[in-house]
Amino acid sequence: MKASFLVAIATLVGATIGAGILGIPYVVSQSGFWTGILAIVILGTATLLVNLYMGEVALRTNGNHQLSGYAGIYAGKIGRSLASAFLILGTYGALIAYTIGVGHSLTAIISGNYFMYGLLFFLLASAIVINGIKSIGKAELLITSLLIAVVILIPLLSSDVMETKNFSGFDLYRIMMPYGVVLFAFMGASSIPTIKEELNNNRKVLKKAIIIGTLIPLAVYLAFTAIVIGLVGGEFSRLAENQQIATVALSLFIRPEIGNLANVFAILTMSTSFLAGSYALSSTFQFDYKLKRPLALLMTLSIPLLLFVVNALFLDGTSFMKILGLVGSVTGGIMGILIVIMHFRAKKMGNRKPEYNMGFNPIIAAILAAIFLTGIINELLFSFF
Repeated sequence: MKASFLVAIATLVGATIGAGILGIPYVVSQSGFWTGILAIVILGTATLLVNLYMGEVALRTNGNHQLSGYAGIYAGKIGRSLASAFLILGTYGALIAYTIGVGHSLTAIISGNYFMYGLLFFLLASAIVINGIKSIGKAELLITSLLIAVVILIPLLSSDVMETKNFSGFDLYRIMMPYGVVLFAFMGASSIPTIKEELNNNRKVLKKAIIIGTLIPLAVYLAFTAIVIGLVGGEFSRLAENQQIATVALSLFIRPEIGNLANVFAILTMSTSFLAGSYALSSTFQFDYKLKRPLALLMTLSIPLLLFVVNALFLDGTSFMKILGLVGSVTGGIMGILIVIMHFRAKKMGNRKPEYNMGFNPIIAAILAAIFLTGIINELLFSFF
């Protein structure tokens, strides 16, 4: 198996698994275990289709582009503007979520003030970005391996407190409750153009890489959610807002050393996601918007820092879950709809024969669009009305 194939898989897995995984167990506990599992499976399946559509769009197009570039080709100026705007807003939201998540994880390990830890993390991570970072595909391969090891290790070392009775609850009326956080956790389509470039000399395996790279997060989310719910269960409803992050909750209910291990891994995962996201956004400002590097870095880092400070000091620290839900539902939904449109138009406008062809089924396309649009409307109504 070629190294480039493994790196391509790791790139998609690394771009997908981030802060979202830490929010899924809580929202699943609120919706009912089996309701949440159904939501994960439905959105995981929808994501797999959208990712495969995005891969075909990239393969039907000569040259290398980022997601906003493909949107410009196949969805016009409006499509490009929407893609760019929501990628930027989505990245800002993700950077804030990572900062809050790391702050709370550090607090769970060594106690203290989450805001100060988050601020320190943001400044240190920003210094790395300013100094310049290269592709972290190989590092993501290691991180993914560690994640799977942690998912296996936690139940093995905590089997004595695992409660199978916690695996209960199904209420279809609550299926939208975990929607935004789960969709946030599956957002990784913007990395697929990079995967195409990584497989430049072996593009026939792109479809396989996308399938594996999407199914790994799906399997990890299902397993991790079951583990956390089995260990924490109904106690989630009694936890404070800053304790609802999965690894923080675990540290309260299992042996401290295992909880600390989970929190260290969460910090590592969110740190690499922060570096990759901020680097990609600064590159977008620099190369797509022709900004000088210092200004591109300023635009990338100053706005989420300001919003993090304002949120903590003046908005009572809008919760980690609310940020994940809003960014996932709106940004993920808009990008999903755009990719469905791009896939349809690329079949007519593409200028090269792709290595695979997903076909076009208007019923499936309509179902996907309805799923994403419903999520957007539901989250906006829930958040602002």
